Amino acid sequence: MLIGAVLFGGAVGLRFPELRGRYLHLVLSFSGAYLLSITALHLIPEAFSYHNTGSPGLAILVGFFLQVLFEQFSKGVEHGHMHVHEGQQLALPVLIGLSLHAFLEGSPLSIINEIQHVGHEHNQLLTGLILHKIPAGFALSVLLAHAGYKRLTIWLLLALFACMSPLGAVVAAQIIDPAYVPYVLGLVIGSLLHVSTTILFELDDEDQHRLTWVKTAAIAVGIIVSLITTYL
Repeated sequence: MLIGAVLFGGAVGLRFPELRGRYLHLVLSFSGAYLLSITALHLIPEAFSYHNTGSPGLAILVGFFLQVLFEQFSKGVEHGHMHVHEGQQLALPVLIGLSLHAFLEGSPLSIINEIQHVGHEHNQLLTGLILHKIPAGFALSVLLAHAGYKRLTIWLLLALFACMSPLGAVVAAQIIDPAYVPYVLGLVIGSLLHVSTTILFELDDEDQHRLTWVKTAAIAVGIIVSLITTYL
């Protein structure tokens, strides 16, 4: 499903690039609010629920600043930015930054099986990542198309990016000891806090520190959906 989300977003970006200005901001509003909500409602409590382990607070800080470093390469494509004027020289750094981010955020998808009530939290995180991948795939495909890459090359790069989160889950399942699960969750929490809050902070119109009612509604829906899936 993660792979399909990236490819779906990429396909929409290649077929309907004009949607960038019309609807992408609403998808980002919803996904940013949903990501922030599941991080607060699920991941943070679970990371701190383990006994006989140190605090994952330091890991959260490390994850936050790792995402800052990743975005020096990705240029913010993971939250919808498209720097189409910079050409092909941007493509490789963007792909590296996005891949590192995707690998990290996918790592808890398998090791989270150590958590109590695993099925529910697992679905919450997976759903959040799927919603996150669609606009990222859209932005990446538009960027690559504007940079002049051939259609086959774009699809190959999208497929490479799409595989990184599942790869992170597989690698983490093989090498991460259960005792370190809170710290891995902390890294991912920090990364998701950066991405989700950046999405929401950048949604104001023309830097006037205000939101339209439509964007506000999209944010509210994202929060409400996370609450419904949590408590119902």
